Amino acid sequence: NTLYREVREYLNSKHEYAFIVNRIDKETSGIVIFVKHEWLKKKLQDNWNDIVKKRKYIALVSGKISKSGRIDNYLYEDKLTFSHSTNIGGKRAITNYIPIKYNNKYTLLDINIETGRKNQIRVHMSEMKHPIVGDKKYYTKDNSFKRLMLHHYEISLINPIDNKLITFRVKYLMNLIVYLIIINILAFLLCGVDKRNAINNTYRISEVKLLTISIAGGCFGFILGMYIFHHKTKKIMFKFVYLLLLYGL
Repeated sequence: NTLYREVREYLNSKHEYAFIVNRIDKETSGIVIFVKHEWLKKKLQDNWNDIVKKRKYIALVSGKISKSGRIDNYLYEDKLTFSHSTNIGGKRAITNYIPIKYNNKYTLLDINIETGRKNQIRVHMSEMKHPIVGDKKYYTKDNSFKRLMLHHYEISLINPIDNKLITFRVKYLMNLIVYLIIINILAFLLCGVDKRNAINNTYRISEVKLLTISIAGGCFGFILGMYIFHHKTKKIMFKFVYLLLLYGL
């Protein structure tokens, strides 16, 4: 089963067609755009680099990244379908990243790419010695979540029909939200306290108090989130648990 097959079968049942516009890596989750008309697909793809204004991902990487950064280099694909940085030839690849949350073991990154090269984010993170968790292709040893922890959550582009900017956005995956609970606990149990807050760069409260708040808040948020999720109000759960952990702790 593939995403394309499921979309095609659904539209074919309505006597409509499905044409895929953009692609993401097989192991990556998130937004994929389909259109119902071949002429629109061609118009989008022929001008893709010009009409796409924003492509955002969230990724969980190994190690601590405490500062924002920008990677601007050239990538080429070898005969084994691996991508690598190069000083000769290749295609330009630009990746911007901002740490959302971190400890000494993991960092949760908000990533915006200005180009869309094959495996671009995965290569850039791996070559920084911070491979994406679950990325066996690019040399991570950590597969704690049994999947590639990379999620394409937002894309903005110019609609070629009316020339207006449109944005598609999806929520973070549940396991990335649950990770926000884990990172607050692991920061102490495994790696010790990090004296500065990764979001607003201000000093944290005492270690004992923060540990208590982290565990209590994490357990409370997780239990309440699971209860709401079970009752099929996903949007409330996503917003509540995510905001509680990201800003409340």
